[in-house]
This record gives sequence, structure tokens and C-alpha cells, in this order.
Amino acid sequence: FGDLPSGSNNTSVSTNPSHQFSQCGNYLVCLTAITAGCTDSICKIISYTDLVKPVITCPGPLNLQCNINTSPPATGVATATDNCTVASSIMITSTDVVSGTLQCNASILRTWTAKDLCGNIATCQQRISIKDTIAPVIQCPVNTVVNTNPGVCNYTGNIPLPTGTDNCNQPL
Repeated sequence: FGDLPSGSNNTSVSTNPSHQFSQCGNYLVCLTAITAGCTDSICKIISYTDLVKPVITCPGPLNLQCNINTSPPATGVATATDNCTVASSIMITSTDVVSGTLQCNASILRTWTAKDLCGNIATCQQRISIKDTIAPVIQCPVNTVVNTNPGVCNYTGNIPLPTGTDNCNQPL
């Protein structure tokens, strides 16, 4: 930005804005020197760019039973750091691709995306498997005699049916 005169005791220099840029873009930086009652300024446009992607860390893979909450934060949330953007300003989002039938036997491929203030993007993937490993429970009716008359083949009463339950609430 130029040389300041040497040997001056009353020289002051100020800049506006400071050199700490918070996001990518063009900034006007001015240098003002005041020496022996004289003021001189020079301004330059500084282009601040960041081409480094954030570093994103995904939650680990999960194997879950059916009917479990699979949404973040129940299954974990990705975190990210960046060389220029503070962690709280990094935008973290997720998208899911589901294969199979939720909530019984399915897999979720969750792609996490981190975007810094300069538009750099990094991704990672989390795999979530949902598997119904618990067999249904069946309740059989008590023994019922439907006909004791020899040679009679019809029955007009109700025959009790078995009932069942399943932890995944699927029809039996």
C-alpha cells in the first residue's frame, strides 16, 4: 500500500475494514496514513476466495429393529469443520434414499451435505439397515369340537380362529 515516511514520531495508520473476512467476496480495504498533519489514503479491492471444502464427519452405520425412529438426531447428525467458516455457520443438510418397506425391512442411504459460506460443498454417507428379526406371536384357540354326530358333515356354529401379533404391526 505504499511506504510511510521514516523518522516521524506522529504517524498513525488505520484500516477499514479489518483484514479478517467472514465470507467470500470483494472487499474495499483502505489504508490511511497521517504524518505531521498530512493525510494520505489508498484503497484497494481485495478479492477473498476460499476453494477448500469443509471436512464433514458422518454418524456411523446402524442396524436397527423395526418401528425405531430413523430421523436425525435419533440416528445421529453429521458434523463439519472448515478452514474459513466457523462450524456454527456451516449449513448441514441430509437427504434419504430408502430401499424396501419402512418400518420393517428396509435400508436408508442418508447423504449428508456440508456447505460453507463460500459455497464449497462436502458430502458423506450413513447407512441405516432396518430388519425385523422378531417372529410374530400366534395364539391358537382352545380345542373345539364341531360335530360329534356320526354321518353329519355340516356345522353351523362359529369356529374360533387363531390370532397373532407382531412387533412390526404388519398384517398376519
